[in-house]
Amino acid sequence: MKSTLTMARTPLPQRSRGRVSRFGPRTILITDFRIQNPSHRSSQATLLEWLAEAHAQSASTGQSVSPAAAGLFRKKIEQWFGRYGCSPARIGYRWHELPDFTHRDWKDMRIFRFGENGLGSDVGDRMRFFDESVAHVFTRFYPEHAPAPGAILHVTCTGYLSPGGAQRLVSSRRWGRRTEVYNVYHMGCYAAHPAVRLGMGLISSGSLSVPVDIVHTELCSLHLDPANHAPEQLVIQSLFSDGFIKYSLVPAAPGDRSRSAAAALEILHMREEIVPNSTESMSWSTGPFIYEMTLSKEVPVLLAQALPAFVRSLFADVGLDYDREKTQSVFAIHPGGPRIIDACQKILDLESWQVQASREVLFEHGNMSSATLPHIWQRIVESSKVPRGALVLSVGAGPGLTLVGGVFRKV
Repeated sequence: MKSTLTMARTPLPQRSRGRVSRFGPRTILITDFRIQNPSHRSSQATLLEWLAEAHAQSASTGQSVSPAAAGLFRKKIEQWFGRYGCSPARIGYRWHELPDFTHRDWKDMRIFRFGENGLGSDVGDRMRFFDESVAHVFTRFYPEHAPAPGAILHVTCTGYLSPGGAQRLVSSRRWGRRTEVYNVYHMGCYAAHPAVRLGMGLISSGSLSVPVDIVHTELCSLHLDPANHAPEQLVIQSLFSDGFIKYSLVPAAPGDRSRSAAAALEILHMREEIVPNSTESMSWSTGPFIYEMTLSKEVPVLLAQALPAFVRSLFADVGLDYDREKTQSVFAIHPGGPRIIDACQKILDLESWQVQASREVLFEHGNMSSATLPHIWQRIVESSKVPRGALVLSVGAGPGLTLVGGVFRKV
């Protein structure tokens, strides 16, 4: 799927009306995006076939099941994925670090060796693979002789050990007196927003050098559960993938913004809130084999009720008229799934081009949990179709049910 992000025909002003920034004349930019794709890329059609066979293998483990019965069960699971899962028309490809998804030799799997219990490796084995993978990710993001940042915020909800990848890197490079490390763990899909806000606080404190780097390492594929055939889980298994991205926060004065050679996102405002009576709508918890996710059908309903007032208040907080600015703004919506994008587009009465970056990232990568929104930000920043001066509204949701939002300007 080629990138075809386009803007409305009406040209955008280089400076929107309203206050320049909620943070005064010295504001903060999100810049220097670096994407590191995981080792393997598979088509959605191939992965759905793999998952159907994995479900059949898991169900037949330790049982005397005839080949005919196993084939019938697999056919049933394929039909269920067709009914409940995300189709190849909406997600074309997903990336994964784990090589298990590239073959179907079940005795030679790293994680999905079902053994006698039909569950595969326990969470300890999965975390060891996570630790190995993340160590390589940090080494590639920070090659030898790379400059030391003022801080690294390591964001993940799919695996963690202590010390983690960022701490190991800083220790091995002898950066301990210059680079502080903060672990931003287990927040789920919306974690990029609180990570950015934490980084802004570190910069505003004036206690460390810049830049503040944020690194996302999400290996969602470690937590697929072929032993769970519930429709809700088939939805989850058809959506999530792995993703790694790094970007930096730097302070900038107004003059610096206008002279910047590389495009960036100027942060005008960020806020989050928890939707009342929504704690059971989404969860992310640790288990003996995987991290277990639940996702309620009520999430689109809750978003429909809360989102319009939420985004309107974000614009009002920085002195911007939402109704006037909305029609020319780009929306970075976390693609929890195609239906989430569809719902947000309908709820907010948006044109297709306004949510196109979200659709493209979902199609080309799947849902990478916390790494997804930064991939969308990167696409908007680097798109020649989105001019400098364009307003960007970033919106996401996660367990809580927590709504996050940010008003940015491309500079």
